Amino acid sequence: MTKEKLLAARNAIKRRKPTFKRVQSHQFAKFREVKWRRPKGKGNKIRRLRRGKPIRPEVGFKSPKSIRGFSKSGFKEVIVCNLNDLSKINSKEEIAILSSKLGGRKKLEFLKYSKENNIQIANFKDIDLAIKSLTKEKKEKVVKKSKISDKKEKTSDKKEVKEVSTENVEKESKSENLKENKLEKSKKEKTLEAKK
Repeated sequence: MTKEKLLAARNAIKRRKPTFKRVQSHQFAKFREVKWRRPKGKGNKIRRLRRGKPIRPEVGFKSPKSIRGFSKSGFKEVIVCNLNDLSKINSKEEIAILSSKLGGRKKLEFLKYSKENNIQIANFKDIDLAIKSLTKEKKEKVVKKSKISDKKEKTSDKKEVKEVSTENVEKESKSENLKENKLEKSKKEKTLEAKK
């Protein structure tokens, strides 16, 4: 079969494929968005294939083996982790999927490279828009970092001023304490002399 026929067959299979729900997904909110789990209970109705109960995955729902791993448009999907992987892609037969482990800087680099070499990327519908948004984020990050560094410098200056002022206060308090001690000693001496 040709690729177009295989894609059509896969689409027909996917159209009749139901969403497989986990057991008791209608009772608990935490199970609603969770992927399929095989029922293991002794008297479980889904496991025992009782009529009127939710359907479970069977062999017939799988797509044809020769078209598995292809995108909707008929390109083979390839996960990309570095520029070397991206450069190996054949743009006529394959489509790139940027790895989720990549950061913003690497994504930006890959998007620019793919734009130059006419490589399609499945993660991003509009490459130009993605490049703009990533560059904008990068600029905002730089501005934020500069603000934080300015703040740190200001606080360090304030700390230095505080340290100097506290040292001055300590010196003044010591000198005052010495004066008070001298006054007390002189008073004691006067009282002792007056008693004699």
